[in-house]
Amino acid sequence: MLEDDDRYITMIRETRAPIRADAIISIVNMLVEADFLDSLEMQITVDAEVRDDPYTVVPLIEGHIAKLYRRYTGTMGIALDVQGIYRHPHFAFLLMDMILNAIDDHSAVDELLPMALSGEPPVFVLENMARYIYGEPGIHFEEIIEHIEPRMMRAITNILSARSMEEATTILDMGRTNRLVAFVRTFPADIDADLFFEAPITTSEDALISMFPKEHGEEDTFLVAHAVGMAVFYHPDFATAYEKLEYYMDVLNTEGRPTREILELAAGHLKEIYGANEDAQERVPDNSL
Repeated sequence: MLEDDDRYITMIRETRAPIRADAIISIVNMLVEADFLDSLEMQITVDAEVRDDPYTVVPLIEGHIAKLYRRYTGTMGIALDVQGIYRHPHFAFLLMDMILNAIDDHSAVDELLPMALSGEPPVFVLENMARYIYGEPGIHFEEIIEHIEPRMMRAITNILSARSMEEATTILDMGRTNRLVAFVRTFPADIDADLFFEAPITTSEDALISMFPKEHGEEDTFLVAHAVGMAVFYHPDFATAYEKLEYYMDVLNTEGRPTREILELAAGHLKEIYGANEDAQERVPDNSL
């Protein structure tokens, strides 16, 4: 985190209204945590040293921050307008704070999930969520968002779906549900997540194998996710799931991907999921397995 005695932080606080200064500093802190700040620090230091007037320096600093923030959000599938970030840093910060923190932490998942599933354009879905979470009806994300990739909205929907399942009070197979919740948290943007949640318990292995989207056959992530999802769906214990994982990988890997490397990756995810599931079992008794 940045300290208030950093020279340019002091200049921002001295020359900007508190809500704008807090938003800019919060954005910088987010960039620090994401290791995105090295080049920005150097440029800001130069600007602060060669110009004495803070009212000249601060707009330059904010411009650097806005450009870097656009690069950062772009890595997660959200293209922001640089001028929009500069004009509305409060909105820009709330957007990413909501996606990275508030959506997973907020207690009202039953209100947020219908928003995610509403079918409205993504910018309005996120806008409605932010207005609800932060209690600010004046939030307008259309002022800052240029484009949102489907993978980001899929990740948000999957996380909310997983939370909804976690909070359900009457579930026939809590053990399977806990495993699937952990699976979604491991692969939040995976296109198959809904498939495993919605498939009946009686679904055969051959049926789930046939549901693997062939157009993604050359992408390791989708191959790993589908194989792990099948292991999680069918097997209550790690030993059995691990034993079957190699079989699922072989059947799904029709493109001849490097089996050993992908299998090791999948096995690592499987260990994490069953570890998370064991933690969940300590909280919620499983009477079905």
